[in-house]
Amino acid sequence: KVSIVLADIAAVSVAMVVAFVLWSRWRTDDPTSFRDAHLRLGVLSIPVWFVAMAHVGLYRSRLVTSRMEEMRRLARASLLSVFGIAAISTVTRLEAARLWLVLCALLGFVALAGERTVVRNVFRRRRRNGRHHREHDGANRSRHSQCWRLACHDRVAL
Repeated sequence: KVSIVLADIAAVSVAMVVAFVLWSRWRTDDPTSFRDAHLRLGVLSIPVWFVAMAHVGLYRSRLVTSRMEEMRRLARASLLSVFGIAAISTVTRLEAARLWLVLCALLGFVALAGERTVVRNVFRRRRRNGRHHREHDGANRSRHSQCWRLACHDRVAL
């Protein structure tokens, strides 16, 4: 789980930097005057992204059952994060460009979706090669142990 969290933080950080670069090319002639405020907001918003993703259940594998469910949760986390960044901006009196916030939401979603696809493929490949096994809940463990006992013993007592 730690590796997934670190990959999420890296994806979000890249998305915020790309959002700033795009915003500064489209909307301002002097991006250096806004760089400090957006850098501070970006650093302060990393925990907001993490909390939003944890809140919508992206770090609980039993809640993320399909690819579409994961995308829905990623979209919700992106929107919650941007609202959190706007709240931080208001509280700290650091001005955040609205276009930058919109770009952070869109690019954050795209970056997280791409990163989650890569992570999903890596885990699938590791499982196929026998290096990574899924954790099962208690009921599945019980069923697996019963099957193992039945397979190991020639006779089953009735």
